[in-house]
Amino acid sequence: WLGYFIGKSKFFHHLYIRVLHDGEGREQQMPAFMEGIARSQSIRALSCTDLGDNVSEAIVRALGSLPRLEELYYGSNSPGPNGFSALRTLLESGVLKLKKLLLFDNDMGDDGVASLVNGLKSIGPSLKVLELISNSIGNEGL
Repeated sequence: WLGYFIGKSKFFHHLYIRVLHDGEGREQQMPAFMEGIARSQSIRALSCTDLGDNVSEAIVRALGSLPRLEELYYGSNSPGPNGFSALRTLLESGVLKLKKLLLFDNDMGDDGVASLVNGLKSIGPSLKVLELISNSIGNEGL
């Protein structure tokens, strides 16, 4: 039901998703939830924290359908190489015109930063705030 509500709402501007653990019925419910996010035409800010690999990748894929998204808070997800690759691909597509991108506490490291560089270039002048706090980025990532 939540996915349906999110997809139908015209005034739903900020979605905060936190801690979606494995549980009974999750596998059946997750596609409908993602479909609702992808159908939304009103979400301007999305916060995704503590989601885990599979869920965070699914949400990143759904972001390509959010033309009004201006702010993405993506933290404590530890998405791994596939998650960062999906995020880079999304950013490179030019679909999103983010003003704020906060990637915090994702254990990104130097490899994660290298993976995202081209995607960040594709956002262009719309990006005003970029935070990379607590991501274990060393000198090579700078």
